[in-house]
Amino acid sequence: MTHCAETILIKTIEENPAVIVDGVEIPADAIAAEARQYDDKVWERAASSLVIRQLLLNEAASQGISAELDEEQALQTLLSQTIKLPEADENFCRHYFENNRAQFRSSDLYVASHILLAVAPRDFEARETAHQLAQEIIEELQDSPDSFATLAAEHSACPSKEMGGDLGQITSGSTVPEFERQLSTLPEGLHTAPIETRYGYHVLRIDQKLLGKPLSFELVHERIASKLYRQAQNHAFAEYIEQLCDRADIQGLDLMTMRKSLSNSE
Repeated sequence: MTHCAETILIKTIEENPAVIVDGVEIPADAIAAEARQYDDKVWERAASSLVIRQLLLNEAASQGISAELDEEQALQTLLSQTIKLPEADENFCRHYFENNRAQFRSSDLYVASHILLAVAPRDFEARETAHQLAQEIIEELQDSPDSFATLAAEHSACPSKEMGGDLGQITSGSTVPEFERQLSTLPEGLHTAPIETRYGYHVLRIDQKLLGKPLSFELVHERIASKLYRQAQNHAFAEYIEQLCDRADIQGLDLMTMRKSLSNSE
């Protein structure tokens, strides 16, 4: 957490001294400790997390779940007794597969080389300079394609410069999204314009593209079943917390914040 966020958090603690769930107070310092896990809307998100936990603990106590259990065991026992879901059957999984075939294919594979001109995201003057230099390198490579390794060693801020800019085999998820989008859309060869990412500008050469192939249902059946089960579990949990909220007396927190948090978790 940044110093600025920490200052805001301390001010928020002073303005919001406590949250109360059915008469049980969640102290400001507990919410502050939870809030340090988050980057934005720290107070609301942390308070929501602890309110949900307190609701579950209260419900476990009201159901007489053994006081000998620690809090985590009590919560697990409560949820296992309350939220029971059937496994997704094969027909349902197959229906999902047929309607989402684009999700189930082997990863694309790229063999590429680059020259990275590193610059901070908000250093606009330096980014303009880097863009201009990248364009000059591209023009030089168009005249002298065999000089890629030499130019990489001279200009690149990436460790790959020691290997002539060679990035090796790149698969989906192995690099930043903005770079990966370019790999997926551009043809093989030297790209004639610099590629911009959060790290700066890249001179990019794609040496080979091996596009992924569709996967059979048999290969992804278990993955689909697991995904559908998690979705159903998240939905059931959100509905259960909604029911507990409707019965509880919660003060000091806007319940719409909690509902948004629950809907985002599904």
